[in-house]
Amino acid sequence: MSGRFARLYQEVDASVNQESVYLHQKLAADRINIVFLSLDFLRNPRQITCMVAPGAAPATAGQHHDQGAAGLVSLFPHRFDPAAMAVVFAALGQRQIPWYAMASSGSMLTVVTDFAVQQQAADALAEYAQLPPGHGPLRVQQDYDDIARRLKSAPETVAQYVEARIRTYGIAVKTGLKLCRIDFHSHEQVLLGRALEGLAADNAGFAYICANRAADGRGHLAVALDPGQTPSDAPDIAAHLAPALCSSRLEIRENVEMLCFHGPHFGDRYGIADKALGCLINAGIPVWLAGCVGATVSIIVPPGMGESGVEALSTSFDRP
Repeated sequence: MSGRFARLYQEVDASVNQESVYLHQKLAADRINIVFLSLDFLRNPRQITCMVAPGAAPATAGQHHDQGAAGLVSLFPHRFDPAAMAVVFAALGQRQIPWYAMASSGSMLTVVTDFAVQQQAADALAEYAQLPPGHGPLRVQQDYDDIARRLKSAPETVAQYVEARIRTYGIAVKTGLKLCRIDFHSHEQVLLGRALEGLAADNAGFAYICANRAADGRGHLAVALDPGQTPSDAPDIAAHLAPALCSSRLEIRENVEMLCFHGPHFGDRYGIADKALGCLINAGIPVWLAGCVGATVSIIVPPGMGESGVEALSTSFDRP
């Protein structure tokens, strides 16, 4: 469990607002660190959720709505197993605990909740995940800046600096992914959890997931399934999801690609995600989905765009 953050949310109608300033751009310009980002540009209106330090919302909010105190709950390691997603939807749906967004890194599945129900959400996830003894929810304090001010030298976790070229530990491209986008209603979360359990039972694997949920209870889940981690004889995802979610919409896009990279202190520095997204957009590469969780940036792009994306990122990011 994280400390207290502010949740910022933006919707942009791309068919009307071609020159909009997106939330991540405004935060980067104001040197405000993003500790969590989930972006969905396949939907219209386009949706962006960010978590920032309390009181760090842009001075000129505009379309950037400050949704109040929120917290992060992270389940790890997920091992790219849909069972982790099943736990989240089953636990939070059964207990009717509100949540707003989720996204994955290479090891964590992170969920955004109201800070007031964060402990309740963590306890529910721990129960449904059947954690072993001694592995209960742990709160990680985030007030590093206050600690740094009290010390002569800042601890390693304080890393708010800018590099001319941003170091990474390498940029990976995953190809041939199957992107499944699912609309659901709040009362269908438990059913969705059961469908995801079916995927897990078939040993399916995912590369990236993200989801968001509106105030009216409607939600949207995007899962990038990785054929390289899924048996060739496994049933199609529709076989699990369509019967369980008869009132929902399922859309599948084949052969999408994902750029994924992480680097030192990505979770403690401003502008990382904005720089990455800007490199791709300036190169004419559409960004469909993106997430920044911990030290990992994940970006879903159309078929055949992965290698071009690496070249575009290489203009601002160093690769070992």
